[in-house]
Amino acid sequence: MMLTRCLLPLIALSLLPTTGALAQAPSPHLRHIQGTDPETGTEYTRILLRGQLSSGSPFTPIALTDNAPTLIAQCTRQTSGKLSFDLFTTFGGASDLDFHAPVPTSPAQPRPKKVEVTLDFSGYTHITGLKRQWESLPDPSGMLRYSSAGFHSSNLEDTPVLLRYLVALPELRLTVSNRSANFDTRPLLTDIRSEPLCKAALL
Repeated sequence: MMLTRCLLPLIALSLLPTTGALAQAPSPHLRHIQGTDPETGTEYTRILLRGQLSSGSPFTPIALTDNAPTLIAQCTRQTSGKLSFDLFTTFGGASDLDFHAPVPTSPAQPRPKKVEVTLDFSGYTHITGLKRQWESLPDPSGMLRYSSAGFHSSNLEDTPVLLRYLVALPELRLTVSNRSANFDTRPLLTDIRSEPLCKAALL
């Protein structure tokens, strides 16, 4: 499978220092949300990258709008010290992009609905047509979270593996049904590398 054949060179590239295209000025298409959840004590950083609804044309930057598709990198540290990294997306129209602490669940509770999302990566080469499961979150409405590998997911890669692909192939297209969104993830990757909480979560 092409994804497996490309894994080793992309992991090697992800370990290189931040230079060249990744060392760029702050992007106007990024927004940070940081704080500590008052109920759970969870420390969080959310980095929001606005994209563009796709019409089949190459990616072009757009102004920040409430209806723009958004890719979100979230890094958290619980009071127990547990660190987590998650990736979220919305195809536009989501009214609530703030942090929401995970609600404790029991094995008897149903898992969130799975949505199949097609991922296309572009850069020095192309990897297209990768179908991966994301979870449709009931709150906030319209938000999808990448479903890491595990018992409740058919995905083979954990979330940090996707970042390794984006280091080498930074232009990302996400497609659900007849909706597609394009993201130039280079400024997002730069900010992830500079955020102490995110760096700790990805170690």
